[in-house]
Amino acid sequence: MPITPNEDETKVDFITRCMSDEGTTKEYSDEEDREEYCTLQFNEANPQEDVEEAEAEDKPTNEIAVPKEGEDKETFMERCVTDEYDNEMCSISWDENQPEEEEEEVVENTQDIFIYDMIGSGGLTAKQVVNELSKAGKTTPINLRINSAGGDVFEGIAIYNSLKKHQGHITVEIEGLAASMASVIMLAGDEVSASENSLIMIHNPSVGIQGDAKDLTKKAELLDKIKEQMVGIYSTRTGIKDTDIIEMMNAETWFTATEAMEQGFISNIGEPIKVAAVNETVFSNAPSWVVDFKKKQNPNIMDDILGMLTNLKNRISGIKEDTPKGVRILDDKAVKRELVNLSQTIGEAVNIQDELVDTLSIVATHESTIEILNKELQEKVEELNKLNATPTSDKVLADKDPSLNLKGDSKETNGWNEAMKSLME
Repeated sequence: MPITPNEDETKVDFITRCMSDEGTTKEYSDEEDREEYCTLQFNEANPQEDVEEAEAEDKPTNEIAVPKEGEDKETFMERCVTDEYDNEMCSISWDENQPEEEEEEVVENTQDIFIYDMIGSGGLTAKQVVNELSKAGKTTPINLRINSAGGDVFEGIAIYNSLKKHQGHITVEIEGLAASMASVIMLAGDEVSASENSLIMIHNPSVGIQGDAKDLTKKAELLDKIKEQMVGIYSTRTGIKDTDIIEMMNAETWFTATEAMEQGFISNIGEPIKVAAVNETVFSNAPSWVVDFKKKQNPNIMDDILGMLTNLKNRISGIKEDTPKGVRILDDKAVKRELVNLSQTIGEAVNIQDELVDTLSIVATHESTIEILNKELQEKVEELNKLNATPTSDKVLADKDPSLNLKGDSKETNGWNEAMKSLME
């Protein structure tokens, strides 16, 4: 006989009784099937309003507590746990109502790497760059600062590849010059900027080699492959066609920062900076405008001084009319002439001072030598006096040195006397 709910029996109580009923258990061995059967039996035995009422009775009379502002978990749990809510339910309520913790953004320090030298043996090598990257860490942002005339093509390609493998963001700053292989290395950066007064140059790779025809052929083939790599690097970054890049390289093309940005080699132009010296041989085949451009970045120091004096003169020009008679304001040429004369005078004085120091040093050396010679002479005289002395008795007095007549009135002469005369003369 099917089990049915008793009058006023709640749904929870009925399902509990139904689930443990021997007949129900025998008929529905699976627990889920048995629970579904018991639920159906209860619903069929009760009108809908009774079902809703019964379900309402099954629900807790109070909503589960939530943490108050500033309340710790221990206090909350004491307040939350009741006959209706156990530890597990209260723990869930605590966790669900905790504010989400904002993840702190980890700021990694940027590592500077300088390429301020020729690339290759005697300058900056690929091994040095790899070591710097290794010290920095795989994901550390890199600030690559370049002022280089280029160098060894093989070392340059190796440096480029090592930078491309780095997982951190690379920012490149051209601080004067990126020529030859340096212009390839700069393109390993995610961002490339150049100071307003920088220059960039691209040309064909070249190497100095020795050997027979076979060696030369191998090197030529290798250079062709490297050129292909360089063309691909330039073309990929700028979007310029390979054929146009090859023409630029064949012609050894120089770019100002503005031109390099227009062509797509760089993405930003920074403020002009004072340019450090680089290997001058890179400018041997440069067009005249490049040489003039370079000179403007490193003006003669005399021109700087003249510029400061000119500014000073301009500042006082407003009171020129009130200048008393006899006071003369020099023009630019006169200022420069006077400055040159002053510089020459100072230079001559410095030279004279150097010569005087050298002379005093020589005199001091001679005085020391003379003193040593006088001492040696005195020792020789004393030795000669002892050798040429004539004893007055059978015994020579030990407490008194014999005297030697050095006036030349002795009738008797010998080799020692002649040597002594020579020393005294």
